[in-house]
Amino acid sequence: MKSFPHGFIENETIYRNAWAKHPARKIGVVKDIDFSIDYFESNFEKFKSQVDLLAERVSQTENKGSFLNKAKHLKVSLPELKGLGDFQALDHKIFHLIELINKTITVHRNKNAQDKAQLIQQIKEATDILHWPEATTQILSIQKKWFHTGPAEASNEAHLNEEFKNILNSFFNQKKAFYDDKNNLIAFYERKYETLIQEAKKLESLSEDQKSPKLESLKIAWKENGVIKKIKYDQLKKEFDHANKPIKVDPSLDQVLTLIHNFKLKKEVTESALIKYRAQLASFNKKNYSSPKFKLLLTEGYEWLDLSEEILFIEGLCLKRHIKFHEKPIKEQLVIKVQIIHKLLKRDQAELKTLEDNSVIFNSKNSAFSEMVAKKIKFQKKKIGVKKKLLLNYKV
Repeated sequence: MKSFPHGFIENETIYRNAWAKHPARKIGVVKDIDFSIDYFESNFEKFKSQVDLLAERVSQTENKGSFLNKAKHLKVSLPELKGLGDFQALDHKIFHLIELINKTITVHRNKNAQDKAQLIQQIKEATDILHWPEATTQILSIQKKWFHTGPAEASNEAHLNEEFKNILNSFFNQKKAFYDDKNNLIAFYERKYETLIQEAKKLESLSEDQKSPKLESLKIAWKENGVIKKIKYDQLKKEFDHANKPIKVDPSLDQVLTLIHNFKLKKEVTESALIKYRAQLASFNKKNYSSPKFKLLLTEGYEWLDLSEEILFIEGLCLKRHIKFHEKPIKEQLVIKVQIIHKLLKRDQAELKTLEDNSVIFNSKNSAFSEMVAKKIKFQKKKIGVKKKLLLNYKV
């Protein structure tokens, strides 16, 4: 038997010396003694260089915990290494490296626990802020810090996460409830405004003496009603003011007013009714009254007719494309209608662009042709305008 540092050769077999609880171990067959010893010493040095490199990286970084698994893997792999060297010393080095990493992890997790406790206190204080947008901004900022804070010790981590999550959920549930109540209140105020408009319209047939005190009462109720969104309020106020405006009807306009009023009262309009209504409007139009009020009334009548026809058309498409359409929830029906209108609007706008492009390309000296193209463009613009008004009516 031939002995040398960290090993020996027996029966042409090279062995690594025993160390700690690990017995001597056969690591190879000897063909050339010097070559074999050099080879296995080189294997050990390569492994040792991995340990040295890991120790250097651990000493240079703050996040030492990320190297724990690598250090544990080296410690488990060392007894299986086919090499010659001071295994005991290298094992001690890896052990102390793991110990250092674990101590650092414990320090960091204790600090993380303190940081998370402070964030919980901060989020509790933020939930007491009365201004919802300001409170939300602060809470989202605290939530971001929480996500970037590492874990605490396992025994404390679940409790901290649960407490933080409960506070967060409670805040957003309360916020949702607040805005739901606010939206419900706004909807209530809107309905009240609409009721006041309808009450004002009912006064149109009364004399001034009968109308004046009732109208004054409606105006007071209007001022005392709650706040809603400005765009909606302006729209309703315009309707209310219009209903309040005294109308002096010329005898020649009585029939037109009656016609428009009667059709607007109809809750459901059929295609045949619309055809009849258009014919009646056309007959009034042929009389060519010169009164500006008459022309305004006719314009209003045609606009209402165009809108009603488009609504009827959209309803027809909904019934064709969706089975049991009227059995769906009102909100879902509205979404379907809006989607269809958007598609039709996009198609109409594309057709308008084609007409306008063609009118430029084929700019003819033929006045009849130019007039025909101009009429088509005007009609296309009207179709687009009607769909945009419908979208405003369906706006949720």
